[in-house]
This record gives sequence, C-alpha cells and structure tokens, in this order.
Amino acid sequence: MSMADQNIVLFYNLLLGHLKEMFPVVYTPTEGEAIENYSRLFRRPDGCFLNFEEQDDMEARMRAAAEGKKVRYIVVSDGEAILGLGDQGVGGILISVAKLILATACGGVSPFQTLPVVLDVGTDNKDIEQSELYLGTKKPRTRGKAYDEFVD
Repeated sequence: MSMADQNIVLFYNLLLGHLKEMFPVVYTPTEGEAIENYSRLFRRPDGCFLNFEEQDDMEARMRAAAEGKKVRYIVVSDGEAILGLGDQGVGGILISVAKLILATACGGVSPFQTLPVVLDVGTDNKDIEQSELYLGTKKPRTRGKAYDEFVD
C-alpha cells in the first residue's frame, strides 16, 4: 500500500474512481498474497500489535499506534482464519487494514479515524512460526480461557 503511505488523498481518489478494478488489488486475491508474505516484506508497522505476552501495556500501545488520531473505527484480527489461507499470525494485520480501506471507500469512514489491530497470540502455522523472518510470537497459538481473557 505504498501509494496510500505516500499520498492518501490520491490513493482514495484512485480507489473510488476505479472501485471495480481496484477491489482485487486492495482485497482478495492480492491482499492474501501480501498477508502470506507479511514478515518477509515488512517495511513498517501497519497498525497496532497487541502481544499476549505483554498485556500490561496494551493501552499505551494503542495510543502510540493511533499517532494522535481521534480513532473512531477499529478492526481487530487474530490472524487465525484469513481469506481461506488459515493461520497467518501477525500477518493478519493486513486483513484489518484492508477492511478499513473498504470501510473508507464504501462506507465513508475517515481514514484518519481508523486503527487496524492484530492480536499476537502465537500461531499454529509451523512454517510461519519457524521462519527466521516471522515478526510475531513464535509459539503455539494461545487458546481457551487465557485467550478469552486477553480478548476481553
């Protein structure tokens, strides 16, 4: 999404002017490829990463990720079931990003009031977990009561 990073007005003008042609670029199938390769292609954080192992500072992380924006719309993913790709761990942040792009383009939500969030609760995808480049927690996915309490 480097065009959005460079010039968000131009990005949304292009998207809105060519929604039918651009939809596959900002969502499926292109987004699926980006999610699968997130850690390998990482440039900068695309939102807020909330780590199960670091629950004490979640509020501070959200404030920092908001970068002073008055956030009114949040999309959260834990990266487990992404576009039929299965568990993608922290790469799931990009599904939150994509859904917020669509909320802006189709629903009129200001992109300056959005925050994509991913819950880093580990991954059961062994290929991702064993990758030297994987940016998320390298442990099996947290489940059950501990997961539920984290989400609450």
